[in-house]
Amino acid sequence: MRSKIFSSKNITTAFKSKPWLPLFIAVGFVFAFPVAELVMLGQWQHLHYTAGQMEILYENLWRDGFVLTGMVMAMAAAFINGTSSFVYLYSRRKADFYHSLPLTRKQIFLQQAFAGVIFYIVPYVVMEFLAVCIGASRGFFSLGLMGMAVKLMIFHLLDYFLIYFCTVFVLSMTGNILMGILCFFGVLFYFPAISLILNGYSETFYSHHYYLQNGIPGILYHYFSPLFVQDRFLEIYGNGEAGIILFLGLLLVGVIFAVAAFLAFEKRPLEKAGHALVYSWSEPVVRFMVVIPAGLGIGLFAYVAPTGGHGVTWAVVGSVFGMVMLHGILETFYHFDFRCFFYKKLHLIVSFIAVAAVAFVFKTDLTGYETYIPDYEKIKNIAFEFYDINGNEVIPYICETEEGKFETKNAKENGPGTFITIEKTPEMYEILEKIVREEPLKERQDGCYLPVRFETASGRRIYRRYTIKRSQCRELMEEVHKDSDYIAWKYGFLDVGEKYKNSFTLAGGAMEDEFIKKSEKAEFLENLRKDLKDVDAKTFTELPCSLLYYDYSMLPSTEKPDQLIPGKEPQISYNGSVYLYPGFKRTVAFLKERGYSLFEGIADLEYADVYYTRENKEDGMQDTVTVRYEEKQQLKELEQAIVPQFLMPDWVERENIDVEMIYASEGFSYGNYPQYGGMGYLMKEKVPDFILEDSVKVQEGLLESNIPLE
Repeated sequence: MRSKIFSSKNITTAFKSKPWLPLFIAVGFVFAFPVAELVMLGQWQHLHYTAGQMEILYENLWRDGFVLTGMVMAMAAAFINGTSSFVYLYSRRKADFYHSLPLTRKQIFLQQAFAGVIFYIVPYVVMEFLAVCIGASRGFFSLGLMGMAVKLMIFHLLDYFLIYFCTVFVLSMTGNILMGILCFFGVLFYFPAISLILNGYSETFYSHHYYLQNGIPGILYHYFSPLFVQDRFLEIYGNGEAGIILFLGLLLVGVIFAVAAFLAFEKRPLEKAGHALVYSWSEPVVRFMVVIPAGLGIGLFAYVAPTGGHGVTWAVVGSVFGMVMLHGILETFYHFDFRCFFYKKLHLIVSFIAVAAVAFVFKTDLTGYETYIPDYEKIKNIAFEFYDINGNEVIPYICETEEGKFETKNAKENGPGTFITIEKTPEMYEILEKIVREEPLKERQDGCYLPVRFETASGRRIYRRYTIKRSQCRELMEEVHKDSDYIAWKYGFLDVGEKYKNSFTLAGGAMEDEFIKKSEKAEFLENLRKDLKDVDAKTFTELPCSLLYYDYSMLPSTEKPDQLIPGKEPQISYNGSVYLYPGFKRTVAFLKERGYSLFEGIADLEYADVYYTRENKEDGMQDTVTVRYEEKQQLKELEQAIVPQFLMPDWVERENIDVEMIYASEGFSYGNYPQYGGMGYLMKEKVPDFILEDSVKVQEGLLESNIPLE
């Protein structure tokens, strides 16, 4: 009998019963491979790419483009194949007829699965071969491309099996179309939704939570959904990594669904056709799987939505109401009777307890998430994101290859985001321990964000985002700058050859930015190189005297598909900004000698507008009160405290008060005002007493804006 199942006669019979199915799949793969290829080749020729560039783009088409188009078509074919083969299970009459035939359920399952894979694989192979022939006719052919075509076929076949058996599993577990649709979407999106709920609770109750999905939520999101696991493996394949891991991962998930689908089909009670779920044990399982996460999600939304400080009350009310409604809807759906709305009250009570327990764990941090930090001996390396600390410094993630070309640093080397690995030291670990132990800052404006990634020797990655004080920021940045590799990366533009077109601009004490003259660039860069070798880590926590903008345009780039310019050599721009510090003795002396302006303090203000903030008790929003100071003595005190915003690093203590500086300028005006000066901050240790006194008056409502109306 097994030979008959896999016989050509059986395939012919299946084809005659569903001739539209292989035709649909064939048409789909025509568009996925040959048509897509011809369209892309036509576009490349129209844009006048060179032959070498088109070869790179064509290889990338097999590595990226065909992977996506083929995967979409494979998933569609699997879903339609599985549905058309097993949807008869929803009809009691058809199910009785099919299962009255002299075939075991195992034979029926294998017969349908085999016919389906033949309907899929034959059009796939023909159309993929046609795509290879089209490429060969245009001069794009190699054994490497043939190998990629074979890998692509295997990858898409595993995609097909994954979605096919997922579809059959859902059809075998459910008894009607509506429940089948709901459960199919549940299989695809349930665990990603759980991941989002867990991340939402972590974001709400854990001040040190890092927004990226990692750990258990990340695993649930990326690997516990037939749809999202393919997206993850698609990313891995596109990067050309871990082919065997890709194959084994998809194979394992496919085998799990295949076994589950076969067992669900073989043991399915036919008399349950038309019911919501055909297995009685699955009803409470689905009920708990739906009601508990829904209660958590609704409770979280109700907790964060109100602004009056009654989040817990609203969370309890929202969770209870949502869970009762969902529980009742499911019971009504199970039994097709509204009178069953309040059935299984014990299950509902258990769901209440489960939701309360999970919320309590997050609210009280029973897991110790907030205070956890790996032991120093177990840490392999520590990495940081400096986007908030280095707010005015822009460091490009570009590196030079061995061939002398430049390329964007691959983000996957440092994991999610733009983490920079720093050499760990006991002093650095001690600073992080102190940050973890202390009560976190409630307001970001009182400090800065510091995302941290700990990587253990076992390969585990632990992400946290701390809100640290400015004093802690200073200590940490001093320790970070002891790492010579970090400084080399930060000032990496010094290693770019001077033969490339470049420009350097200083933003310091002058009203306008100043370009460093072409004849002085070489000496300026050489002085900066020498200073970086001599200074110690404390230098990098001083108050900067200038912000240096650099721009290397049109550097030779590696030939990556996304960097190709039609008919030209690939190029990339290398630009960013770094602070210059008073401790850079040679550089500072050189710039002063040549007449460039560096920041040494504010002077000669015409007036200053200070922006105070106070809370509006009616709506809870922040109101701004602007007070203008024009008295000479007040301006003199303000000049001692003001630092331009672009020269104020996050490790310098400052008041949370913005200042707009206005200079007098003869012969130039901006409307009815003198020349615009810029925005600044007030250093905490030098804030004038009258500013602090006026700040109190603003909070008490005793001082309002005094800006004259135009």
